[in-house]
Amino acid sequence: MGAEMKLIQVAGYSNSGKTTLIEKLVARLKDQRKKVSVIKHHGHKNRLFALDTGKDSARFREAGAAGTTVVAGNKLQVHFENEANWSLADALKFQQFFNTDIVIIEGFKKEPFPKVVIVRREEDLQLLDRLENIHVILFWEKIILPLELNVPHFYINDFDLFFDWLMNNILEEKNE
Repeated sequence: MGAEMKLIQVAGYSNSGKTTLIEKLVARLKDQRKKVSVIKHHGHKNRLFALDTGKDSARFREAGAAGTTVVAGNKLQVHFENEANWSLADALKFQQFFNTDIVIIEGFKKEPFPKVVIVRREEDLQLLDRLENIHVILFWEKIILPLELNVPHFYINDFDLFFDWLMNNILEEKNE
């Protein structure tokens, strides 16, 4: 049986460095031949713009199709609307179908998956009390670290140290 899909959440306030961190993670994991996918929580309901405006697939949805799928060589573009809001669980089902090795989740702070929390400013420290399942914290250089930290923590510029820890402690392959 294939390896289990690994999940990691990246949480932090706006402009904390989430996107930059995820870009670095994706690139490094791809270098290690991992099939990586990212699920991003878009906090603005119904403000997600389709990339196919004016194309046939958009016209099909405008005519009433619940969804469209466009196949072009090794690319697949899917657009589906649902009567209820899509959940993270729904999005994860898609990732399993595509045999993804690692899914990086940006946002969805209240979900229970292992979290990397980025703290950029002192006032961001409140996240540490509000979030569950924090596995590692990334601090910006100018933050004074609380003495009672019970989880591993790295400075955001120590990416290599953080990445090695992440691979060995969360994204490791376990042969059972």
